[in-house]
Amino acid sequence: MKKGFSLTETLVSLLLIALISTGVFSLVSFSSFQNGKLKFQNKLSNFKQFVVNEILIRGVKDKSIESLPNILNKKFYGTQDPNIYPKLSRIKVEKVYKSSNIVIARILKVTILKTANKTEEFLIFQGRP
Repeated sequence: MKKGFSLTETLVSLLLIALISTGVFSLVSFSSFQNGKLKFQNKLSNFKQFVVNEILIRGVKDKSIESLPNILNKKFYGTQDPNIYPKLSRIKVEKVYKSSNIVIARILKVTILKTANKTEEFLIFQGRP
């Protein structure tokens, strides 16, 4: 009976160790990537909810609604840093509903910058109570 391992056994064991290590590191890397993605989605969801609440609180009488993006970004983040995403890009009044020349409701189009070149738009219906 021989003592020790043959060259073939050693190479096969090293290959198996390398394959297992690659699998484990790939799994760790993938889960880290997914975690970052989930954090961003959560931040985006919280930001959208904040924007909707702030707009609805202001009501239909607020005529300066289109100048809100910078104010709301600063209120949410506490800073005016232009490199923070997601951020509110634009609020545009799409349609106004009047009764006896009094605004009773309006539809607002909100644009959020998810990244420097990716946007998301949604509509908010704002009415009188």
